[in-house]
Formats: sequence, C-alpha cells, structure tokens
Amino acid sequence: MTQVHQRDVVDVLLAQHSDIKALFNQVATAQGEQKRERFQELVRLLTIHESAEEQVVHPAARQALGDDGHRVVDTRLEEETEIMRALAELNDVGVGHPGFDDRLAALAADIFEHVAHEEAEELTRLRATVGSEELQRMTAVFEAAENR
Repeated sequence: MTQVHQRDVVDVLLAQHSDIKALFNQVATAQGEQKRERFQELVRLLTIHESAEEQVVHPAARQALGDDGHRVVDTRLEEETEIMRALAELNDVGVGHPGFDDRLAALAADIFEHVAHEEAEELTRLRATVGSEELQRMTAVFEAAENR
C-alpha cells in the first residue's frame, strides 16, 4: 500500500523559497512601475516568511535537531538578520537608485545561499526527525503566523 504524502510545513517553505527566487528574477528583469510593484511583493513575502519561520519552524528545529539544533538555528537567524537589514536598506534606496540592481543581485545571492543551507541543514533534517502529523500541524500554525 502506498502512503500519500500530505502537505506539511516543509512543503510550504520549499514552495515559498521557489516563489522568492522567482520574484527576484522578476524584479531583476522588470522596469519602472512593474519593478517597484514586484519588489514590494518580494519585501512583503520575505518579511512574512521570515517572521513565521522564527515563530514556528526555528523553535521546532532547535528542539528536534538535538545537540546541533542550536548551532543550526542560530546560524540561520544570524543570516536572516543580515538579510533583513540589507532588504530594508534596499527598500530605503528604492528601485530607481543607480545601484539598486547590483545591490539586488548581492541580496539575491545571499538569500539563495541562505535558502540552500536552510533546506539542507534544517528542513531536510526536520522532516527526518519530526513525525508527519506534527509537520502537518505546524503547517496550520505557520500559516496562522503569516496571517497576523
């Protein structure tokens, strides 16, 4: 009998990571008002995503990953703090700033590296150590945190 995989919090995060990457590409190639709108969408998604991760996913990973949990989560939180600072600075200068595209590319590189580490060191291990029912329950809590 085949077991059907129910959508869980890891699936939600992986889908959002994909959406974030796509938005970076859209911002990088857009012009004028469309560029501003896509960038604002990116800022909104990143802000909500990181906040919900900090409330729901990181505490669960800290506990589930045993002795290594604190190191993994603390490293991700340091990266996220730096990313959010750079995002705020980029938002302050705006899409019309001459250095915007270069700064956007640098931020994208930092985020893509962060995502790769998060997926390999935190999410994969979270899925391996936390039961599927708990991961599914976390989905509802994560989505509720995003809607606050």
